[in-house]
Amino acid sequence: MRILSIGFGDKKKVKYEKANNAGITETYQLSTEDDFRPEILEAYVKARALVIETFKVFKLFEEEWLKIKSISFKWHKEMPKVITEAKYVLIITNKYGDECTISTSWLSVIDEAPEKLIPLVEEIELFVRGARAQGKLWEEELENDAVEGETFHINDLVKEGKEND
Repeated sequence: MRILSIGFGDKKKVKYEKANNAGITETYQLSTEDDFRPEILEAYVKARALVIETFKVFKLFEEEWLKIKSISFKWHKEMPKVITEAKYVLIITNKYGDECTISTSWLSVIDEAPEKLIPLVEEIELFVRGARAQGKLWEEELENDAVEGETFHINDLVKEGKEND
């Protein structure tokens, strides 16, 4: 499984790809309101620290004012476990509750990824397989895909107003 993007918020969205039974890589998206395991907090803080180190101006904001809305990942073509670039969408909130959304360009993270992003990706993989805040969804072992929430093949997405052919 390779995580392509993760969206944080009330509804968590994970876009990932994996090989099907025929060995063909397909893209899926999981959308659910289930909560992450508490262990994700440390990985989230490391991922946020990466963007703060890249853009020093973010150090001026108080910790609770800067939140990650989503992160997208680009993976190395020959080395399957190496993240080469990441793109952040951040939300900055002031003391009055006003929000500002900032989207970065693709940042080169090949040196920082093993320490700052891989722990987050590993937590997200566990989440997709069913490890949630309430415990494992399946007692015996984690399933290949979570069946709770809305998991669907990316090709099943249809724009509003368009019908399937």
